[in-house]
Amino acid sequence: MASLYPAMLRLQGRLVLVVGAGTIAASKVSALLEAGARVTVVAPEVGPELAERGRRGEVAVRREEVAAHHLDGVWLVVGASGVEAVDRWLAAECDQRRIFLNAVDRPPACTFYVPSVVRAEPILVAISTNGTSPALAGRLRRIVADALPPRVGDLARLLGSFRGEAKARLGSQAERHRLFTSLLDGPLPDLVAAGRIEEARALVARALDDAAGAAR
Repeated sequence: MASLYPAMLRLQGRLVLVVGAGTIAASKVSALLEAGARVTVVAPEVGPELAERGRRGEVAVRREEVAAHHLDGVWLVVGASGVEAVDRWLAAECDQRRIFLNAVDRPPACTFYVPSVVRAEPILVAISTNGTSPALAGRLRRIVADALPPRVGDLARLLGSFRGEAKARLGSQAERHRLFTSLLDGPLPDLVAAGRIEEARALVARALDDAAGAAR
């Protein structure tokens, strides 16, 4: 089997079809809505959570069997009906239309897998076992979550706030890489972890000034 190509998707405002409306489908819908996707749910019977989301206008609910027209304009499909024949049909239709499909618990039908995720916004760490063991992916997720430094999301935001200025003042990617690597190897992470954000910001500003001066 070929190795997977990892990617993070921007689904803001894009249409995603979820086939099935039980508890598993509901969990998939929650994650898609967090990503800003427009979600249509298609199923003959709809569970209470997705029915309520439909009443609130958070998702479009179609209480019917999935059909070819439901795939029109769709970027991704999640098959969560639990019905093998439906997943096989989705796999064939999505392949023909070049739409990526995740069929829950049916790896051979999938053209993408949903990884186990660790979030420390804006950081997102995704873990996949290539569809072989969701339980192992979950275990690895907990290990990674425990290993992340305190307030690592704040550290990412701080460094990101200087990225534009660094690009303007340092002429090469190599210079910028040296700057940020040296900051991460120094006291900066500990300052952020201790909540001393203004001191950390001043440290980055001084380091950038020094690097820009040396580059002249």
